[in-house]
Amino acid sequence: MYPTLSANQTWGKSPFHYLNFAGKSVDWVYEPAERNEYYYHIGKSVSKQKMIQLGWTDKNVKYSFNNENYRSDDFENVKVITAGCSQTFGYGVDESSLWTKKLCDWYGTTHVNLGVPGSDWIAVGKRLSWWIPKLNPEIVCIYAPPTERFSWWAIQNDTEYATSRYGEKAILECTIDDYDSNSDKPRKYPLLLDILDPVNIDYIRNSSMEYIKNVCAHYNTKLFIVRRDEDSPLKLRVRDDLARDLFHYGRKTHTNIFERMKEKIENNELFSGF
Repeated sequence: MYPTLSANQTWGKSPFHYLNFAGKSVDWVYEPAERNEYYYHIGKSVSKQKMIQLGWTDKNVKYSFNNENYRSDDFENVKVITAGCSQTFGYGVDESSLWTKKLCDWYGTTHVNLGVPGSDWIAVGKRLSWWIPKLNPEIVCIYAPPTERFSWWAIQNDTEYATSRYGEKAILECTIDDYDSNSDKPRKYPLLLDILDPVNIDYIRNSSMEYIKNVCAHYNTKLFIVRRDEDSPLKLRVRDDLARDLFHYGRKTHTNIFERMKEKIENNELFSGF
């Protein structure tokens, strides 16, 4: 059975449409988890001191969503599309500090951010293939999501799942019946161990990247990608530079990603492959 949801629901829409964030500004994107996490850190002396050093409060991060439920301006007069996972969405970071916002301001265009927490290469490809034909951008800029993530359609629940939602234990408990050649008795085989093997991880990523690259080429859109492991004179990740959740990238790292992406655009370093 194929998914019953329309292409618009599964490809074009932000997952935040389920929370009805369209046109709204909120202090916490995940209630109550994000709020509880903040007050947990404030309640611990070491993490509280870290929050003070970084300048985070319960008031200085606002998540403003456009009419399509993305943390973005409305999709008008678009020249640049940015995409990625939570490090692009800017979880726990004020909008003015996002690499996406800095890039679009530098380019002189509407801030368009298709970043969604938990995204993998498949999710990034789906959103771009939906929005590129509609918005007709000059360039697409991606900060690479974690390579080991992937998503799939859960037939029983008629919804999409992603490995980013689960810990290692839950992934290992996802098993199928398999048979040992020396025995007639079935054994439980952890199916996802094969799928999460580096060979399959590269296969999924490279397939998605070829798809994105071809969509961009078809619509005459330049594609720029900054990898997480990219060698550069500029060290992207700044140690101890953290977002309000004390996990995601902070303001300085966002600035470095912007500078690296800007450098690629200025030098016309188009993505050709990993």
